[in-house]
Amino acid sequence: MDSRAYDATAAQLMSRNNGQFRLTLDETKPRGGRPANLLIRRLMDKDGVSRATAFRRLKAKHKARLAKAARMGNGRDHLNQHPDGYYPTPPRGTRALLARESFKGVLWECACGDGAISRILEAAGFEVISTDLVDRGYGRGGHDFLADNASLADHVITNPPYGPARGLSAQFVEHALTRIRPGGTVCMLLRTNWEAPQAHQRLMARCCRKYTFSRRLKMHRGGYTGRKHSPQLDVSWYVFSNEHTGLTQTEVLPPDCGDGPQGPGVVLFRPGDAAFRRTPVDARGRTRFV
Repeated sequence: MDSRAYDATAAQLMSRNNGQFRLTLDETKPRGGRPANLLIRRLMDKDGVSRATAFRRLKAKHKARLAKAARMGNGRDHLNQHPDGYYPTPPRGTRALLARESFKGVLWECACGDGAISRILEAAGFEVISTDLVDRGYGRGGHDFLADNASLADHVITNPPYGPARGLSAQFVEHALTRIRPGGTVCMLLRTNWEAPQAHQRLMARCCRKYTFSRRLKMHRGGYTGRKHSPQLDVSWYVFSNEHTGLTQTEVLPPDCGDGPQGPGVVLFRPGDAAFRRTPVDARGRTRFV
C-alpha cells in the first residue's frame, strides 16, 4: 500500500467512524480502527513480513536501546536508575562553579556521597562540612539533612539526589535556604529545565544566578564501573539567596570552564573572533569545534 492509498484508507475510516478511531487488534483491517503505526508499516513494506513479525522486531529494537542505556549507566533508562538517585558530580562541574562564584566561611555539602564535590572544595582551601543520609565512605553518614533544623553554614553546595521521591530537589532547595546565615548562598546542581514546573516558581524567585554547561557533564550512576556512554543529562548550577528579589541572571559557561589549561589540538571559538581556526585533534585529522 503506497502513501496515497494509505491516506485515502485513513480518511475513509475517519468518515465511517464520525472522526473517531476505534482501537482494534489488527490495525490494518479495512473496517474501522486507527491508522497503522508508520514504523510497523515501514518494516512490513521493507522486509515483507507480517504485522505481528514487524511489531516483535520493533519491540526488540526498543528493548535493546533500553539495555544499552542501562549498560552505559547514563541515567536515561528509567528502569535501571540508581535506587537512591545517586549520580556523583565530575570534578569539572565543581571547578566551574568555583570559577564563577566566591565563597567565605563554612561550606556545607549536605549530600556528599563519596566526596566528589567536597574533595574539590577542600583542595581549594575551603572549610567543608560533609554529611549524607547514606554512608558512602566519606564525611558523616546517617545524617538526614531535611530533618536537621539546628545546623547552620555560610553556604550550602550540593548535587541533590534525583529520586526516588518526587520533588526531592525542591525540598533540598527550600530547606537549605533556612540553613544558611545572612548573606549566604545555596548552590544546587539541578536539571537545566528545573525551573519549568509551576511548583518551582516560588523558589525561583530566590534564584539570583544560573550557570548552564554548554558541554555536558559526564554523570553516571554511583557504583557503575562499566563502559561509559556519552552524557545524556543537561544540568546547571542554580544559586539561591534569601536576599535576592527580581530576575535570574543566566550565563552559558564556555566548554573549557572547569577544565583548566587546554591540551593541544583543542580549538575554542567564541563570538567576535576574527578567524575561525581549525586544528586537528588526533592523527586522523579530526577537528573539534566548541
